[in-house]
Amino acid sequence: MNVSRQIERGRCREGYLGDYCQYRNPCESNTCKNGGTCETTSLIGKATCKCAPGFTGEDCQYSESHICYVSQPCLNGGTCHPHSQETYECVCPPGYTGKDCQWIDACTSQPCANGSTCTVSGHKFSCICQSGYTGQKCEIDVNECATPGLCHHGGTCINLHGSFRCQCKPGYTGHRCESNYVPCSPSPCMNGGTCHQTSDFTFECNCLPVLQVLCTYSVAKLLLFNSQEELDRNGALCNLTYMLSAEAFIRVSSQLAMSWF
Repeated sequence: MNVSRQIERGRCREGYLGDYCQYRNPCESNTCKNGGTCETTSLIGKATCKCAPGFTGEDCQYSESHICYVSQPCLNGGTCHPHSQETYECVCPPGYTGKDCQWIDACTSQPCANGSTCTVSGHKFSCICQSGYTGQKCEIDVNECATPGLCHHGGTCINLHGSFRCQCKPGYTGHRCESNYVPCSPSPCMNGGTCHQTSDFTFECNCLPVLQVLCTYSVAKLLLFNSQEELDRNGALCNLTYMLSAEAFIRVSSQLAMSWF
């Protein structure tokens, strides 16, 4: 068997090798420089360069007099990679930075607060703050409410952590109270209910027939207790899945002890 394979090897065309000439010879395109010799390895299709004395590198392209090998400039466990005969690059381990890995990475301790981004310049760090924060470490909340007129139409500005909220006067809505409030636009009624505007600032939800439209109760009169909504009219007790805002009304059944889920 071994003899047969040796014979087959001898029959391979130039540029191929293997027991059945099935592999390209990786040394065919010899990339070894400075007198280096290409040698195939036990891994099929792989080769290495055996460098002549005084040279090193994957392709024997660097002289052993290169600074990476002579003075080993990369500190703190950094790895030196020659770029040319005269230049190099240090790949630093985690926690170090600088051309020669000479500085401790100032961002390792995560000094920037509130989701900001830490960047390093030399041995110093700087923080790129998220909107709503300021300070060297983005630790200071910006008081947006200090800006006059932030909330329109007489709205009251409430400063929040990293942002703000406008409490609008009746008749206005929007992030900055910039829009006129139209009770049914968009409709606040859920589960297929129909919205009907009852005044400039109020609306009424007409619910689907399954709720047996018999009476009207003000949401403002609902007493919340243990997730039950107890009506103070006719003693009706209902578990409602409807949540409304503003001065709204919802039509529900007045039958006692009825619940909807």
